[in-house]
Parts: sequence; structure tokens; C-alpha cells
Amino acid sequence: MLLSFFYMKRIELNQVSPPTGFVTLIFTDVQGSTGLWEKSSDIMRASLGIHDQIMRETLEVMRGYEVKTEGDAFMVAFCDPVKALHWCLTVQERIINAEWPTELIESIDASEVIGTHGRRIFYGLRVRMGVHSGFPECKPDPQTGRMDYFGPMVNRSARIGGAAHGGQILISGLVWDRISPHLSDIGSPVTEDLGEHRLKGLESTERLVAILPSSLSERRFPPPKTLNPILTNLLPSASSFIGREKEIFEIDGLISRNVRLITLTGMGGMGKTRLANNYGTTRLKDFSNRGEGGVWFCDVSEAITVSEICEMVGRSLQVPLFSEKSEETLIRRLGSAIAERGKILLIIDNFEQVVQHASRTISQWIKLAPFAVFLVTSREALRLHGEVVKELFPLSLPEGESDLSKSSAVRLFMERAEAVRPGCVATMEDMSNVGKIVQRLDGIPLAIELAAPRISIFSLEDLMARLSRHFGMLVSAVRDSPNRHLTLRKAIDWSWDLLEPWEQSAGAQCSVFRSGFDLEAAENILDVSSFPQAPPVFEIVQALRVKSIVRSFESEENPGRIRFGMYVTVQEYAREKLQNLPQKNSAHCRHADYYVKLGRLLAPRFPGGGGDKRLRQLSLEEENLRAVHKWALTRMPPTRESANLALEAVLALDSLFTTRGPFQAREEFLDSAMKTASETGADPGLLAWACEARGRAFLVAGFPPKSEEIYEKGLVFARQSGDKKAEAFLMRNIGLKKMFSGKQMEEAREKYESALSLLTEIGDKTCVASLLGDFGCYWLARRDLERAVEFLDKSRLANREVGNQLLEGLSLTNLGIIYQEMGRFDQAENAFLQAISLGKELYDRRLQGFSLGYLGFLFQEEGRFVEAINSFREAINSCNEIGELSYHGFYLAALGSCLACNGSFSEADSIFSSLNTMRQETISPPFAQTEKLHFGLYEACRAGHFARMGLVEKAIISAKRARSIFREAKKGSLESEDVRFALRLLTKAIKALPKLSDPGIPSSPQK
Repeated sequence: MLLSFFYMKRIELNQVSPPTGFVTLIFTDVQGSTGLWEKSSDIMRASLGIHDQIMRETLEVMRGYEVKTEGDAFMVAFCDPVKALHWCLTVQERIINAEWPTELIESIDASEVIGTHGRRIFYGLRVRMGVHSGFPECKPDPQTGRMDYFGPMVNRSARIGGAAHGGQILISGLVWDRISPHLSDIGSPVTEDLGEHRLKGLESTERLVAILPSSLSERRFPPPKTLNPILTNLLPSASSFIGREKEIFEIDGLISRNVRLITLTGMGGMGKTRLANNYGTTRLKDFSNRGEGGVWFCDVSEAITVSEICEMVGRSLQVPLFSEKSEETLIRRLGSAIAERGKILLIIDNFEQVVQHASRTISQWIKLAPFAVFLVTSREALRLHGEVVKELFPLSLPEGESDLSKSSAVRLFMERAEAVRPGCVATMEDMSNVGKIVQRLDGIPLAIELAAPRISIFSLEDLMARLSRHFGMLVSAVRDSPNRHLTLRKAIDWSWDLLEPWEQSAGAQCSVFRSGFDLEAAENILDVSSFPQAPPVFEIVQALRVKSIVRSFESEENPGRIRFGMYVTVQEYAREKLQNLPQKNSAHCRHADYYVKLGRLLAPRFPGGGGDKRLRQLSLEEENLRAVHKWALTRMPPTRESANLALEAVLALDSLFTTRGPFQAREEFLDSAMKTASETGADPGLLAWACEARGRAFLVAGFPPKSEEIYEKGLVFARQSGDKKAEAFLMRNIGLKKMFSGKQMEEAREKYESALSLLTEIGDKTCVASLLGDFGCYWLARRDLERAVEFLDKSRLANREVGNQLLEGLSLTNLGIIYQEMGRFDQAENAFLQAISLGKELYDRRLQGFSLGYLGFLFQEEGRFVEAINSFREAINSCNEIGELSYHGFYLAALGSCLACNGSFSEADSIFSSLNTMRQETISPPFAQTEKLHFGLYEACRAGHFARMGLVEKAIISAKRARSIFREAKKGSLESEDVRFALRLLTKAIKALPKLSDPGIPSSPQK
């Protein structure tokens, strides 16, 4: 870290004497300052004030001499070149850490750039610096009295400064010779020898060395702005290059390890050509220095034969091939010409349609030219020895609101949109819409480049809406774009037309999948039987992957399992192709049949069923099952078979909806499927299970009466179909509802025992394990704590034995609740933490939410209020994510009382105010009673707070409310452990209240 003391206190120094004799001069300038002034003179004036302060403060500390300034340019002198360079390095670091105006950072010439390691490498004004040493003529300025410098040495110093780019430090060879032994003394900066260069107006060449602080080592610059001949046919890009920092870094690494053939692959529009061109442009100095061969670009998209490939490459390299007749002669002649160039980078673009000729052309040139490097773009690999394939994926997409500015896709859209409509992205809402647009476009560069200019006629909201007509919107108005890039459709056409007929058919059928598929699904659903010469399906999928029609990836929820999928843009294209195929309807039917069968396997029909592994697999296929549900319900006219398919799909999804939400989607899916099923006379067994799931959804949403009503209907369907398991679970759920009411405990027990009898009769150990946990909760409600522990521990062990980690976690949560009732707090905390760990392992937001909430209750009773508050917040977030309304309000009330216990009354006030308006009348009595007790605790805390502040009247009012709630609770039912817990806290709080002046208020509750 260079001179960190600048940020603590400015050091006052004596006036520096101007150096004479051997002097080191530095010329600095701000890149792009003219445009910045034109954009906003006020912002630029303020920014230059920051710039000038940094320059002068650093000069003062390092005893440098300010010769003169002109606008934003400085001329500085030092007597020691090491100190001079130290000043340059320090200024660059201070500039990047300065607090620049936000409006400045929004400008391209001053924007923030983050390197591949996540560190900032550009931020604010870009200052270029040139450093040279020598013996200038010294003479004081007659007007200012300050020393000025003249002569050839000064001219050379100025030319070196002018050759640099913004943010770059260039030093002469003489300076390098003087400072190189002392690099460790100035922070061990990174250096790069750029070789000899001709400077404008100077006869002799100058050796230039680039130098940067180690913290800014990822900065990259074009070649210095000198008179050196540039060995390239690359043209400057008309627009800036955004993103791909990681890919450029990786290509650098490959070439440094002597990899000589790198193939950039990816679907059309992914930016392969732009990346190759940008890489070649920024690496010209590596291949053009000291007479090397340079960087050359060749587009072979029009080639078909070997001869045409050679002719196009020869034309790009300016190698005459007119006299050669045979293909072999052409190949050898061109290989020799490439070899004569020495170190050369040859970019060959669009090789996919001639990939079969790679072994006769590129492979031979690699052998003939040992110092040549080939960077090839193709939609499939060349499959040559020594080739390294680098597949391009979409630009980085934002993962949330806070990630918008870091997304390469967002930055590309914004820059292209600003070019046609300045100021179109002005608010966070605008930024959010940009994030949605690039998500919709998959982050594909070409799609973004085509969509962004449409902002000249559409608002961001309109553009997002119109992107549903994807290909019609994505058309370029730029006449000089390659024909295949004029629309996204043409870019995909280019790849599609290169496919074999059976590959086109399979690719079109792949559009029925949603969010990916595996090889087993492909082999069961893709039908290429009409093509006798077609290879096996797995080979076709691999070919589609190689040719960038489908992509492969590993799921985060199931690492190591390879899946395939399509980008949205390609999928829409393939879906259009499927409409013209005879397999259209049969492909959807095979898709539905396959995933319904898979759903039965992965989600056995009982609540919480499936276990960890099966739930993870089921989550991979959630979108496919959603698609089956939608397709089945949109078939016209609806049939019994289509209704059964819709029911099967939503029942398979119920395990996911139960554990992860969203509950609202669960209700909508069930209602739509059940409506069609009732109209078409669907399978009564499926309807029984649908009623079981819908009843649980009503219970979770806070509608117990409706849940019992739908359960009773389900019992009729279960008995009609003879499905005893469905009958058992419907009775169990009726028992659960009666237990929650707090008034029908014996009826609840009867239902539980009937359900257990049925499950024992059919010998279903998995479901019995689930019901044992319900019995534990029943005995807890009856306050037989020892028996409750006995049943819940049996349930925990039984669920572990059958592999149901979800219900094992629920048993642990309930055990924790009982241990807390028994005062065994350490055991309770351990049980809750184990349950939370299982919830995280299973990605089960519901289990996590329950366990975190009850852990919060434990912390609150122990007086660990900060930990309790954090647990309640996490529990509420989990409930919000999955739509668990009952527990959301329950934990929210607890959070409010806990905040009050901790003295945070403002937020507690807001919480209880919102609870009064959001609660539904249908909330179960124990929950309603518990929330009221937490409100009483809040009032008791307020009373104590007011009393301590001397606000006696307010204290008396709150104390009255708290004691009133206390007395009312003592008269009511105390069968719920949640009620008893809240009552314990309220009792303790009331006892702690100070004696108040109102004699009508007792200081402690009556026993």
C-alpha cells in the first residue's frame, strides 16, 4: 500500500526548491476531458478540483516541484527518478480511491471497472503519465518567477506522456535503468517492456516501459500512441467492448502456456467474433513488437472448399497464391508464409461450416509455423490435437437489485441504449427494468445489441412487454452488420442450416422441455424413427451440444448430474420449427407421460414424502411438471385423460410446494386441475389426494373451516376409489385441524388412531413414521410431555430409518419445543439447530422457517434478545418466500414483543400497527391468543419504558392493557405450548413493572 498516510492527515512541508542538473520530468494529462467538459462543466470543474488536490498534496509530501499546469495537464519535476515514479504510482492509487461525483462515474471515460479478481481497476478520471530523465535547460519564468525547463529532453518527455493512455504510466529506457534496482522500495510495481518506439517529431527511437501499482495490475491498454508500423488488418471497433474480462484473462493464460490453437465456441450471437477482435486489438504489441508477425483477421464464412479457405486466409495476410494449382500446394505455400512471419496471431472467424477441413488446413499450418498462434471462432470444436476449446456463455446477469451495476449484460444494454436515447436509464426502477430485459434475453450479446436501440421509440416497460414477440423485435438497423447478425433469427438460422435432418427434428422436439432435461428423458421423448440413418438419440444430443443448439450444465441442487437445455431465444426458434413437424402433438404427449411417471416415482403420495435425494431430483423437473400441467389444461376439449395428467403433475409438485413454496402457486395449480377434473369425471383416487393437498393449503393460509370441508369431500373420493392411504391421511388431517382448534382434542385423537390403524393395516412404515410425530404433537397439546417426547423420538428415528429427512427435521423441531417447556434449554437449542441444518441441506424453507422461529422463542425466554430478533427475522423471510401466512403473523408478533424487550419501540410500534390490519378473522384460536399475549408483553415493556422516563400517565395506560390481556389469557385455554410460552414471558414482565401512582393498578398479577 503506497503512502496510506495521505488518508489520515495532510503533512505540512517547506517549499520545495526547483531541481536543476539531472532532472526527472513528468507530463500528465486527463483522457477524454473535452467530452467530460461538454457533458457537464460543473461536474468536471468539481472533479478537477479533486484531481488537482491529489496531485499537489502528493507532490508536497514527496517533495516534487510543480513546474506549471495547463487546463488538466501537469508538468512536474523531481531530482530523483525513484521519487518521481513513486509519485506517479501513488497518484494512480489515490485517484482510484477518491470520492468522485456520482455523475462523473456515470460517464464512459470515468466509469468504474472491476477486474477478474473483484477489485476495482478504474474509477474516476483517467490520468496518463509520461516520465523521462535528463539535463534540460533551466530558466525561471519572468512572469511567475517559477523555474521552467526547455530543450530536447523536455520535448521527449512530453512525447512519452502523449503516447500513454488514460490510467497508464510510461517511462523511458533511461528512467527504467535508474529505477529498476529500486522497485521493492516503491511497492514492487508491475512492469512491461514495450520495446523500441518512434515518437512524433523525434529522429531516434525510445525504449518504453509500462509500469503500474501491483494493486492495478489487471489494467489493460492498447499499444502506445507512437509511429510504429502496426502489423494488422484489424479495424477499430465502432462501439466499446464490454464484459468478457474473465475470458480474456483465460486466453492470455493459455497463450502464455504455449497453447497454439484456441477455439472459441458458442451459439450464434454469443460474441465470439467481437471477443476475438478485441483480444487481437489489445494484444497487438505482443505480436507486433521487434519485427514480429502481427495480428491478422480472416472471415471464412463464405468458404466451402479447402481452396477457398486458403484463398481467404491468403488475401487477409496479403500472400499471393495465384500460381498454385493443387490444394496441397496452396496449404504448404500459405503455411510457409505464416512461418516467415515469426510470432503471429491469426484469427480465423466462422469456421463451423468448413470444420471438416480443419485437419487439412489449420492442423498443417500449426506444424509448418511453430511460432504462430491460431484463435478460431466456430459453433463447434475443430477436434484437432492440441486444441483448447473455450466455450462462450452469456454475459453475467444480475442476481438481485444490488447486483445490477456489476452485470456485464446490464452495462452493455445501458451503453447501447444511452447512445440512441441519452438519459433513458435514470432511476432504480429503470435499472430494474433493464435487469429484467437482459434476463429475458438470456444475456446474449447479439440479442442485447439488437434490443437496446429500440429504446429510441419504446419505453423500457414497453420494450419488455414486446419482447414476447422475440424475433420480430430483434432486428438491426445497422447496414454494415454481417448479414447473419442483422437479426437474431438469421444468427440461429446459420447454425440450424448446418444440422443434419434428424438433428433438426430432435432439436425442434427439445423445445418441449422446460428448464433442462437429462439423457434418459431425451431417449424417452425424442423420436427420430422416421430417419433410418439417424444415430442413437444420445449421439444426436451430443451433436446438438457440440453445435451449440443445446447447452449442458450441472444443477446446483444435484452436482455432478449433467443436464441439457436451450437458451430462451433458441428454444423459441425451435418451438416454431416444431409447429411444422408431424411430431408436434406426439412430442408433447411423450413429454407429459414421461414426467408424470417420473413424478410418481419421486413424490410418493403422502405429505412430506420423497426424502432428500428424491426431492432434489424432483426440484430439477419442477418446470417440466408445470409445463405438463399447463399443456394438459389447455387441451381442447378437456378430457378425463387430460384432467388426470394435470392432477398427476400438480400432486407430484405438491412436495416441493409444501417445503419451498410458493403456496399461492400451489393453490392456483390445485384449483385449476380440480375444476377440470370435476367437469370430466377424473380418477377419484387422484381427486382424493388433490383434496388432501388442497385442505392443507387452506389450513396454511389460515382457513381451518374450509380445510375440514375439503377433507370430508376427499374422504368420499378415497372410499370410492378404495385408496386406504389417502383415507388415512385425510382423517389424520381432520384430526390435525381439530387439534389446532384447541377445543376438540378427543375428536382429534380418534381421527389419529383411525388413521394409524389403516396405515398399520396396509403396512406402510413410511407413513406410520409420519403419524407418530402427529401423536407426539397431540400429547404435547395435552401437556403429557414425557409421552410427547416418547412419540416424537420414535418418529425421528423411524423417519431417519426410512430416509425421510424432512419429517425427521420436523420431529426435531417439536422435540425442541417440548424440551423448552420442560426447562431443558440446552437440549432444546441443540434440537432446533439440528432441524435448521437439515432444512438448509434439503433447501426446505418451511422447515427452516419453523425451526428458526422456535429457536427465536427459546432465545427470547433466555433473554438473548439480539439473537432472538435475528432468528425471528430469518423465520419471517422464510414464511414470506413460501407464502406461509399463519406463521408469518405469529412470528411477526413475537418479533415485535422481542424488539420491545430490547428497547426498540419504534419498530415494534410499526409491527403491531401492521398486524392489526393484516390478520384475518379465520386465524386459528391458539395463534390469535398467542399474538395477543405478545402484544401484552409489548405493552408491559412500554409501561416500564414510560415509567423510567417519568411519563406516568402513559405508563399506567400500557400497564392496564398488559394486565387486562394477562387476566383474559388466564381465563382462556392454555392447551397450546405457544400460548403458555407467551404467558410465561408476560407474567415475568408484569412482575418486573415498578409501582405506579395509580392505586387501582396492582404491581403484580393476581394468582
